[in-house]
Amino acid sequence: MQKGYADYEGCADYEYRRTKRRHRRRRRHFGRFLLFLLLIAAVLTAWRATDGFSKLHLPAEAPKGNIETDFKIDLNALSKQYATEKNGFSPSGDDLAALSETAEKNPEYKDKIEFFIDHVGTYDQTAVNTVLLAPEKIDFILLCPVVEYTPAGSWSTDVKKGTVPYFIQYDSRWAFHKYGSSFMGNTACGPTCLAMAAAGLTGNGSYTPDYVADYAEQNGYYVPGSGTSWELFTSGAVEFGLKGETISTDKSTMESRLQNG
Repeated sequence: MQKGYADYEGCADYEYRRTKRRHRRRRRHFGRFLLFLLLIAAVLTAWRATDGFSKLHLPAEAPKGNIETDFKIDLNALSKQYATEKNGFSPSGDDLAALSETAEKNPEYKDKIEFFIDHVGTYDQTAVNTVLLAPEKIDFILLCPVVEYTPAGSWSTDVKKGTVPYFIQYDSRWAFHKYGSSFMGNTACGPTCLAMAAAGLTGNGSYTPDYVADYAEQNGYYVPGSGTSWELFTSGAVEFGLKGETISTDKSTMESRLQNG
């Protein structure tokens, strides 16, 4: 039997939604892969600052004092504040469905993600994407509409030369420090990676993500509209006693570099 116009329209709509979901999954995977490459590049390009990777290793667990995520979330208080903070944002139906699915898959964050969904008009597309990609950042995201920029602190982290510390950009000590167009928790993946390399390779616990972010912005390594310049990891790394160089990220080059120290 010959298909009518409505049949073709339904097929086209199904294919469009299917393609859209596929593209969204690809963007998520690409974002995670890019962040992984950024961390690897930050460490690899600084290898000459030590005696080689034979003396450099990752800690079995994050040293005490290097991670703080105590944001003290009070959902009732936030709900009252949000009454005057709405910006009229309206997410797509697909995003709302994906958020609900994320809440179900992450029971430890379910109440907060559902709160986010209920008040999603207070946020924007970046916040939605962040919750979908990294639900563990939900506390930071929930506070974004009601927290102002905070100054850099005089933090000193627990680091040991030759051991790469684990820092996160949404650490409660510097998550709301300004970097570029937004909070560090949103924009400072590059400075955070360099901070890990610099602190681990030199043993200087003062090389925290907010310290590196301030250096990057004050010295032109933040490009409006684009983010952190790759030059932060080469010419910018000199400020931290490191020598950085750009290398290919193909498997054979990375394996060769590692095998040669």
